[in-house]
Amino acid sequence: MIMETAEVIFKFIIVSLNAYALMFTLILVSKWHRRMENKLDEIERYVRHVSDRNDIVFLNQLSELQRQLIKEERYEEAGKIGKIIKDEEGRIYKRENAYRVSRMVL
Repeated sequence: MIMETAEVIFKFIIVSLNAYALMFTLILVSKWHRRMENKLDEIERYVRHVSDRNDIVFLNQLSELQRQLIKEERYEEAGKIGKIIKDEEGRIYKRENAYRVSRMVL
């Protein structure tokens, strides 16, 4: 009788320790997961910022080239550059809208 009681108490202690170890592990994993999500969001914002800056520089360079071509009275080439600028602006606009829609879904 005493052995059975001791065995039940021992099993209860083992089960309790396992449950606490599992809870501790789950808490650590959830905190780690949340921290990683925050880091990924930070990285995503930084990449978007750099990409936007690159797009601005590219459009600025195209605009400057277009102005130079107009000064040199090379209107046909300036028109081609103008078309490229409009295409790039459209691509940027589409990408921004797709990003906004994806953020709304989340």
